[in-house]
Amino acid sequence: MNFSLYKKEMKVHLFRPSFMVVTGILSLYLGVQFFYQLGFLSQMTQKSYSLGGSSLLEHLWAPYFGQINMILLFTSPFFVSRLFSEEKRQDCMLSLLASPMGSMAICLQKFLAGWTILLVFLGIAFIFPLASLFLFKAAYLPELFSGMLALILASSVYAAISLFSGILFSSLLMSGVFSVVINLSLWSIGIIFRDLISFKKMEWVEQFWIGKYLTDLFVANISFISLYFFLAFSFFFLFLSYQFLEEVERG
Repeated sequence: MNFSLYKKEMKVHLFRPSFMVVTGILSLYLGVQFFYQLGFLSQMTQKSYSLGGSSLLEHLWAPYFGQINMILLFTSPFFVSRLFSEEKRQDCMLSLLASPMGSMAICLQKFLAGWTILLVFLGIAFIFPLASLFLFKAAYLPELFSGMLALILASSVYAAISLFSGILFSSLLMSGVFSVVINLSLWSIGIIFRDLISFKKMEWVEQFWIGKYLTDLFVANISFISLYFFLAFSFFFLFLSYQFLEEVERG
């Protein structure tokens, strides 16, 4: 497959001043938050005179990774949805579809470009916990690396949702807001049934709650169903993007 479109999108969007400025600000914020959590962890261990995997998970990895996830949830739509929304706003969709690439190849390369942009941000965000590894014993690494895996997989879902929204709207604001609404829906469905109703009454609802699978991975509970959930949702929204792109092509 010719990845010319992917390379073009990376050159245009990865070095866009707005992306670099926002990424810099968010990285600075995460750096401050990480060392704040590190200081809080130090105070907790001084009081309890122990440092274990549970305390690292509860007071460092989980809070830090949770903040990264919230940042992705609200900012990824405005980075990724523009990959298609700008094409629509500039009336370039038809010329894009007239290229030798098929609709699926276009969607796939756009998705990979959007996911790569999010992975670049995650790579910067992961610098802080990786740089602090010399402070902790190797026995605590599963929680760290499974949490990183969780965010990488979650970012693929956010990228696919944002790409789908970009096809629907020519306005970056509208596509971004629509993506955020879908992202929040994936979270709220579990919270509503957990706090207001009961998972025991409708256990199938829990299977569609992204929070369940992120939590499992955050505590190093890696299972096939968790990996399948993220891959299935990414493929589902990528397939929807392909279907809508086919509709645009057919006129």
